Amino acid sequence: VEFSTTLRFQALQLEPNPRHGIEVTVVDRNSPCHGLRGMVQSRGQNISSVSVEFCKRFHLQQGPVQVRPGKKGLEVAAQNSVEHLLRRGLVVMLHGLKSKPELNAEWARVVCEEAKEDGRWEVELLESLSQKQEAR
Repeated sequence: VEFSTTLRFQALQLEPNPRHGIEVTVVDRNSPCHGLRGMVQSRGQNISSVSVEFCKRFHLQQGPVQVRPGKKGLEVAAQNSVEHLLRRGLVVMLHGLKSKPELNAEWARVVCEEAKEDGRWEVELLESLSQKQEAR
């Protein structure tokens, strides 16, 4: 299964020099997006703010997670604990949020070392990160 999202970055945050259709890497060590690789979608020359599409592939296997088609994409349910699958820096897709359902299907990066007492992991939205970077 493959999902994609498009974020905006300053051209200085990308290597190599961004041009439409080439693969680039985010090279801002202060950003949780550092190291992500994506395809430039912006067209034209002298681009200061660049749209980059990031794709994430998931290889679904039998195991501790059940995946099935849902109303807004895939629904993922853990049969057992999945804590061993999560780690700081991992890019994830949010799902199952009830208090803020508008964030379901958004991409985020895990920013904590382990789950809180209630089993939740602290994440930072990638889209908001790219907007912060653009404002700098």
